[in-house]
Amino acid sequence: GAVLVVSAASGVETQTVAAFRKLREAGVPTILFVNKLDNPDYSLDETLISVEEQLGVRPVLMTLPQYENGHMSGVLDVLSQSRLTHTDTGEESVDEDWNVDDGWDGSHELKKHYAEASEFASNFDDEVLELAMEGKRVPPKLLLRGLKGLAPSSDYALCYAGSALEGFGVRSLVTALSFF
Repeated sequence: GAVLVVSAASGVETQTVAAFRKLREAGVPTILFVNKLDNPDYSLDETLISVEEQLGVRPVLMTLPQYENGHMSGVLDVLSQSRLTHTDTGEESVDEDWNVDDGWDGSHELKKHYAEASEFASNFDDEVLELAMEGKRVPPKLLLRGLKGLAPSSDYALCYAGSALEGFGVRSLVTALSFF
């Protein structure tokens, strides 16, 4: 597998397209990491549009950056439905005080991306499809199984977002490497 880093500062560049094509031709499952989102002037949405247009795949967003007072304060992990922040020692850890169902900042967006990931995963797992068609929530373990089917697809790309410099989103990305 491979992680292809896409800079939110410059979007998908020519060398990114070339590397992605070579990875796909070689059959290497590739996860995308949108980097440099610690700068609030850079747009995740614009970068994802660039990914779709330039790479020809639908990005399935698995982490969302979260900002407070113009600075990145954490990431929201779509699969685990949790918020990751930094501890005093700089480690990225789960914010135990944050709950997606409490209506906290970003919870609506997180639920939207969970539903979107479930929809895309339903193309690769019949049980996920059945739950989606019944309008029922797909449990994380089942969603993970569906995303494992999606990961090698040439139509989709699992996409994580954060800041390598600040260490945001890295824990989710490393976890994804072990899953996918």
